[in-house]
Amino acid sequence: MNNGIARIVAMALAAAVVQQVLMSRLSIAGVHPDVLLGFAIVVAATGGANRGAAAGFFAGLLTDIFTGTSIGSATLSYTVAAFAIGTLSDDTTDYPWVIFLTVLGGSALGVVLYVAVGGVLGDVHTHLSRILTVGGVVALVNAPLAPLVARVLRNAWQVQKDFAW
Repeated sequence: MNNGIARIVAMALAAAVVQQVLMSRLSIAGVHPDVLLGFAIVVAATGGANRGAAAGFFAGLLTDIFTGTSIGSATLSYTVAAFAIGTLSDDTTDYPWVIFLTVLGGSALGVVLYVAVGGVLGDVHTHLSRILTVGGVVALVNAPLAPLVARVLRNAWQVQKDFAW
């Protein structure tokens, strides 16, 4: 496993701890925020499509494992959402407000994809009737955290560039 993937896995595990310890106890309008999705979107916005897809895969897999949903529903939806955001992002993601807006939209996209994939797989945990509430809560929690996470990730990417052989 190369150094970049190892860092993504380590950071995804840290995000999973935050998700399980803090966010699983927080409920806004009956919805638990999803920082793992937000993490994947921030990785995509700051590191590009390939890093985003890797982060989306690991974050989605951890979400599938912890929530007991069909294995693959969050994995697929987070991977696709992060890859899409990574493909669309460019150098303007250096600005905190752009990261905020990118994660706001990317989180909403991830929730929509999660509901769509869950519907195809027959997952009983996904409800189309609550998509606006869930998408809104997830996006509004992830977006304010995004500039801070982006700064941490940029430092990790810089370390990788400085010490790459």
